Amino acid sequence: MRILTGLQPSGKLHVGNYFGAMEPAVHLQEQGEAFYFIADYHAMTSTHDPAALRENVRELAVDFLACGLDPGGQRTGVDPFHGLPDEPVGKVSLL
Repeated sequence: MRILTGLQPSGKLHVGNYFGAMEPAVHLQEQGEAFYFIADYHAMTSTHDPAALRENVRELAVDFLACGLDPGGQRTGVDPFHGLPDEPVGKVSLL
């Protein structure tokens, strides 16, 4: 089984994020290939300050790790989306 899911770093996490996304993500990484991403481009609609967005991305990554996500494992990967080149992102938005 392959799992793909992401979280938007639009602010501080709350208990709903933990029970709704983080805890299931930790459990699902044991059941197949798991790919998790931090959807920082999505957060640009609600977080307009670049410094705040960078801090939210960092805090989200730390929270993922603190909850037990193991990106060093053989079957789990965590990526921010900001590493993508601008051109493909623009093309995807046209679809």
